[in-house]
Amino acid sequence: MSSDSLFLYFTQLGKCMYSGKDLDIDSLDKCQIDHIVPQSLVKDDSFDNRVLVIPNENQRKLDDLVVPSDIRVKMYSFWKLLFDHELISPKKFYSLIKTEYTERDQERFINRQLVETRQITKNVTQIIEDHYSTTTVAAIRANLSHEFRVKNHIYKNRDINDYHHAHDAYIVALIGGFMRNRYPNMHDSKAVYSEYMKMFRKNKNDKKRWKDGFVINSMNYPYEVDGEVIWNPDIINEIRKCFYYKDCYCTTKLDQKSGQMFNLTVLPNDAHSAKGTTEAVVPVNKARSNVNKYGGFSGLQYIIVAIEGKKKRGKKFVEVRTLAGVPLHLKAASLDEKIKYIEEKKGLSDVKIIKDNIPVNQMIEMDGGEYLLTSPTEYVNGRQLVLNEKQCALIEDIYNAMHKGDYDNLEDVLMIQLYIELTKKMKALYPAYVNIAERFENMNEDYVAVSKEEKANIIKQMLFIMHRGPQKGNIVYDDFKISGEVGRLRSKNHNLNNITFVSQSPTGIYFKKYKL
Repeated sequence: MSSDSLFLYFTQLGKCMYSGKDLDIDSLDKCQIDHIVPQSLVKDDSFDNRVLVIPNENQRKLDDLVVPSDIRVKMYSFWKLLFDHELISPKKFYSLIKTEYTERDQERFINRQLVETRQITKNVTQIIEDHYSTTTVAAIRANLSHEFRVKNHIYKNRDINDYHHAHDAYIVALIGGFMRNRYPNMHDSKAVYSEYMKMFRKNKNDKKRWKDGFVINSMNYPYEVDGEVIWNPDIINEIRKCFYYKDCYCTTKLDQKSGQMFNLTVLPNDAHSAKGTTEAVVPVNKARSNVNKYGGFSGLQYIIVAIEGKKKRGKKFVEVRTLAGVPLHLKAASLDEKIKYIEEKKGLSDVKIIKDNIPVNQMIEMDGGEYLLTSPTEYVNGRQLVLNEKQCALIEDIYNAMHKGDYDNLEDVLMIQLYIELTKKMKALYPAYVNIAERFENMNEDYVAVSKEEKANIIKQMLFIMHRGPQKGNIVYDDFKISGEVGRLRSKNHNLNNITFVSQSPTGIYFKKYKL
């Protein structure tokens, strides 16, 4: 029993919307959900456009734009009762009692699916048209991208990787190109509607292909002009393969630390600190420079610099090449001041700053892995996770189950297989996570034993761990415990000899690798 059916059951007072007969709450899966305004004309899956009915009471034909008159006459008083008690919306009530849709009404349906109404989109469209005077710009409604994905089983999950941005742009370009070629007079809704209805009348018996609204329905059939194939729906099978390639360029905006230099809460001195030692590192002012005696501020913000120097170990001096932090308040200080701070803080001599002000999110390669620097001592994963269509389909099912809170339809065997596949990817492609991957491997039997709900959430947390960026996993079940911060990467010393810096163009197409 779906939650949608249950919602409609209660808002209809447990009765069929077309006959008034009682519905059996235990047999709602045998009922039909009918669209008041047919999907052949508009894709509207809102509750305002759906009713729960007994199948043999639903005699509407595919091209019926309004509810048949005999049903309207019979059910008007019941619908009015629901409307008066605010169980159905005005939009739903007037759709149910509507006697006809004029040709102009139908054109408006088409126009609403063609024209983007959001003001920001209109403004951007105008800016582009003004700048590129010879270019025709078509604003495609955002929901069309989603409907195309659903129709063609192209899965979108932001927790897997960041490719969905490029994929959405590709789908929009695809739909825009199709609309431009299929309906050259796209801004003339009357002409578009006329052309669409010709295709509809020719193929209306093919009911399964008329459930996705005007635009997506139009993509179900080939189209030729003077013997030239303008559109062939079979190409969608080839297009689907593109969504599982590893060919998207992704970059992260580089940032320089600025703004607040430290936390503004004044912390107590040694004598009044719980551990006997203050956590303050910044004095309140020059007159109270001793933080141990007077307390001060914590949470010092740092810029990242690359240094080389010498550290005394026993009787010898050892060369040190690493990353270090310089407090933000020294960002504009002289090189000598920065060097003095580093030498005192790290116990080094003969320090040289070989790269100053390294930006946050600088891409680096280290020990076969890709990472983004976030601080002098911390970095995050920089690799995008890529999964195949089968894996993405299962993850879609898992997330849907988690959203609904119903895990019965998930198969244990498939989730166990996905868990093993993700563990192998983690071990092979994420060098910094090898130890974590081995822990997952050692807990295979534990994963088999946990509930479907826990299995689903563990899969989700594994995606967090392998996602590019600062996400961390949180796996702390009583019967399956890893950590509350799985995947956080810290290092007190980044050896510059093991680091390759990667400079990228904003698009990611061009890059340069270099060592310091």
